[in-house]
Amino acid sequence: MAEPWPADQLVAAAQRGDEASIAVLVSGAYPHVRRFAFSLCASSQDAEDAAQEAMIVLFRK
Repeated sequence: MAEPWPADQLVAAAQRGDEASIAVLVSGAYPHVRRFAFSLCASSQDAEDAAQEAMIVLFRK
């Protein structure tokens, strides 16, 4: 059987409430989410707001 991808273990730990895992996931994902938001939004403030809202949704899931 294949070894689980390290991110799978990180996500599982985050789902259990491990704050360090959550921080790693957020810090790794935020630059990509932010860049995507900037490609879609008309203003930089809207893009920042959208990126932050997306990260809140990620945290709650």
